[in-house]
Amino acid sequence: MRPAMPIVAVALIWSAAASTGCGSRGPAAHRSQVNRLADEYVAQFSQTHPVYALFIGMPDAPNDRMEQNSLAAKAAWEAREDRWMVALDRVPAEAVRGSPEEITYGILHEILAASIQSRICRRELWPLSQQAGFQIFIPVMGQLQPLGTAKLRAEALARWRAIPGYVDTEVQNLREGLRLGYTQPRGNVEAVIHQLTDLLELPAERSPFATLADRDSTPGFRDSVVAVVRDAVLPAVDRYRTFLVSEYAPRARVETALTALPRGAECYRALVRDNTTLDLDPDSVFQLGQ
Repeated sequence: MRPAMPIVAVALIWSAAASTGCGSRGPAAHRSQVNRLADEYVAQFSQTHPVYALFIGMPDAPNDRMEQNSLAAKAAWEAREDRWMVALDRVPAEAVRGSPEEITYGILHEILAASIQSRICRRELWPLSQQAGFQIFIPVMGQLQPLGTAKLRAEALARWRAIPGYVDTEVQNLREGLRLGYTQPRGNVEAVIHQLTDLLELPAERSPFATLADRDSTPGFRDSVVAVVRDAVLPAVDRYRTFLVSEYAPRARVETALTALPRGAECYRALVRDNTTLDLDPDSVFQLGQ
């Protein structure tokens, strides 16, 4: 679950796009273009990153699917970002100055610029995490997934049936990362292996992946959730763990610094911007901390 920008940034552009309206000054065509691009971005974001959309409460996000985490989907999203940036750069900043659209313009421009800069990190090739991996966010997703009607229960089950495909795609991405020299530190890998080992020791009906079943008492729903977890989700998690133990951990990097990765110094700077909106040299951040 790794869109190219922090959750707060998407929430800001969503709010800014929704709040623009009367009182604007400047060329109406430019203001309209900014609003159109922001609306388009938000709509496409919720379709491509539906789990993130669920986490921040975006309306109209699909609740029957997982994130699109394949490398092809990542490339398609980046192509959209490039088109949005080209279109946004055609809007003169002074044309929206002093209007509500100036806020939308500024937030969207920074989201796109920071995301484009951070591509150097190739984060899609080393998505493993003991703090934010699927083994962490899926149980949380189970607490947020809308339920209460037949349609919502069907969507929830469809999303849970999609989890194995998501997990197997993570393995493909990590394997490509190994090939290209992008790996997580070995300590992180060992932490995830430990987490997965503990999770796999639990029976399906007690698995954190099945907590969704606790939130809707409709007859048969719990049995359906547990069956999906037992027959599909846990086997995918076991495959993932086996891959980490047999293939990934032995080749994971020993160094913890980002500079151990290809173009790691550039990645560090990009991540500073992605997390702070400030394009600062990492050494200056260190000196500030000192």
